[in-house]
Amino acid sequence: MYLERAIERINNIDWDRVGTKTSVEDGNLGKKYLQRLAEFYSETLFKRYPPLFSDIAWLMGDNREVNFEKYYNDKTKEFLCKSIYQNKIIEYYLKLSQLADNNPKARKYINVYEPLIEIFERGGSFNLRKNDLDIKNVIFIPLNNWFDKFKSE
Repeated sequence: MYLERAIERINNIDWDRVGTKTSVEDGNLGKKYLQRLAEFYSETLFKRYPPLFSDIAWLMGDNREVNFEKYYNDKTKEFLCKSIYQNKIIEYYLKLSQLADNNPKARKYINVYEPLIEIFERGGSFNLRKNDLDIKNVIFIPLNNWFDKFKSE
């Protein structure tokens, strides 16, 4: 159920439009992702990884090798093969959705990745790298000390 809805959501993104429409809201969504990720780490007390390597399903013990490509439509495949960093976030989102189908504890964390998915849906784009989150033409967020900057007070 969760995985099916997530795959449908990803396949419904207008990938031809991604990166053509930017707004300040995209920057807010990037910050919201980092806040939610920091909240996840605060709640779970898992070892913290940089956002690029924060595969929540893996941290929750799901070590299955997955390949979601067979579920993608042609436009999704074409877009995601161009960017390893954007592809990683989509993969993490789908892996967590798959885990949520059988693990109720995972369900509350699906929303961590949703702000980045929403950027795509709005026509924006981002690059999440080891040391920064760059919301195209909106904001550049250095990720040194990201957890302390974005955790709830």
